[in-house]
Amino acid sequence: MGNIYNHNSIESYFNSIKSQLNLKQIAQVIGCSYQKVHFATREKYYWIYPDVRKWRKALGLSRADGDYFELLALVAAYMASSDANRQKMLERILFLADRLEAVINPAQEISNSLIYWIDPFISVLRNLTDLDEFPSDESEIPQWVSENLIIVGVMRKIPKKKLPMRIERSWNWLKGIKGVAFYEEENRWEKTSPLIISKGKLKGNLENIQSTITAIEHMRALADLTLEVGNKSIVGNMVSTFSLPKEHLYVLNELIRDFVVEITRNLNFACNSEFLEELREFDEDYYNKVIDFKKKLEAKNIKMEPTNCSAPHTLVQLLVASRKLIK
Repeated sequence: MGNIYNHNSIESYFNSIKSQLNLKQIAQVIGCSYQKVHFATREKYYWIYPDVRKWRKALGLSRADGDYFELLALVAAYMASSDANRQKMLERILFLADRLEAVINPAQEISNSLIYWIDPFISVLRNLTDLDEFPSDESEIPQWVSENLIIVGVMRKIPKKKLPMRIERSWNWLKGIKGVAFYEEENRWEKTSPLIISKGKLKGNLENIQSTITAIEHMRALADLTLEVGNKSIVGNMVSTFSLPKEHLYVLNELIRDFVVEITRNLNFACNSEFLEELREFDEDYYNKVIDFKKKLEAKNIKMEPTNCSAPHTLVQLLVASRKLIK
C-alpha cells in the first residue's frame, strides 16, 4: 500500500492510503471493533502499537515495510506510554532501526543513517574520540566510557554493570556506518567527518523519528536543567518565556533549527584550522561564508585563533527549548 518509506509518521502514512483501506476487514484480522480501527487510523495512533503485529498482517506488509510500520507505531505510542514500558520500547526501536539500516541507507552515509540519529549513545561516542585520553585500544573503550560518562534521561535506568555491553553495541554500530576510523600514524580513533548535520541530508522518513527520539531521550535531561536554572552549576543562564500565537509556533521552530545548524557548522570550521583549510579546497563558497562569520564575530570583539585537531577539546551539547503556553 504505497511506499511507506516516503512517510515520517504513521499519521502521514494512513492519510496517504485511506482510500485503499477496508476497515471492517482490518478489524476482523486484528480482532477488534470497527470503531477502534477507525479512530486508530485517524487520531488515536498510539492504539496501534499493542496490536502492531496483527496490523502488519492486516495491511499485508512485507517484513521490511512491516518493520518500518512498527517503528512508526512505536514512535507514536512512546509518549503516551508509562515509564515502565519505555525502556522495553526503546530497545525494540533500536532493534528495528538496526535491521532497517540496509534498506533505508544502502549507501551507508552517516548523515542518512537511521541508527545514528536514533541511538543516543552513538553521537556521544563519536564526539568522545576528540578527547586526547580516548582509548586507542578498542577493547578498553566500553569500560572507559562507562566510567567517564554521566548518563542522562532514559539511559540512567540501565544497570551500571550492563553499561559497557550497551556502549559496545553502539560503538559497533558507529563503526558499521563508518562514523569513526582508526588512524595508525596517530594511533587513535578519529571522526571520519568533522561535523554531521542532518538538515538538507536527513529526509522525510528519518527526520520526524530523529526529532521524536531525541525528545524522548532528553526529556528528563531538560527537566533536570530547568531545576538547575539559576544555580551556579549552569554556565550559561539565558531563559526567555513569551507568548506566541499557536498557529505561528512553526516559525519559531524553523528559525531555531536554522540557527542551531548554521551556528554550530560555522563555529566548528572557524575554530579548527585544519577543517578550515580542507573546506577551502572542498567548497570555496562555503569557506567564504565562514570567513564572513568570523569577521562578524570580530566586529563584536569576539576573536578566535583557530587551533589544530590535536588541541584539547570539550564536548558541547546545545539545548534549545521553547515553552508552549496554554491560556
